[in-house]
Amino acid sequence: MRDRVLRDLAAGPSEASEAAEVPNDYVCSITAEIMTDHGTTVDRFTYEREAIMEWLRAPTTNNTSPFTGTTLESKALIPNLSLRSLIRNSRSPPWLSPFDP
Repeated sequence: MRDRVLRDLAAGPSEASEAAEVPNDYVCSITAEIMTDHGTTVDRFTYEREAIMEWLRAPTTNNTSPFTGTTLESKALIPNLSLRSLIRNSRSPPWLSPFDP
């Protein structure tokens, strides 16, 4: 993700400003990419589902939080429907807003 942002900065102001508008909450801390399929751990941090599942299967990290390093009480993942809606809405063109009359 950082490499892409740096490329966008070098590319020009319009592309750089678009890349800079992505809120950090939309980016998975494991993959550094905008999340598309979310999984929230019991410590309430959200990650890209495939990335957190791989993290939880790994022998050296299988019961710890990627964000805090603390032991997770459960490997259960909960969908983050609010975040999914925010990300989807941010990618939609404004003229397709469901709130327009």
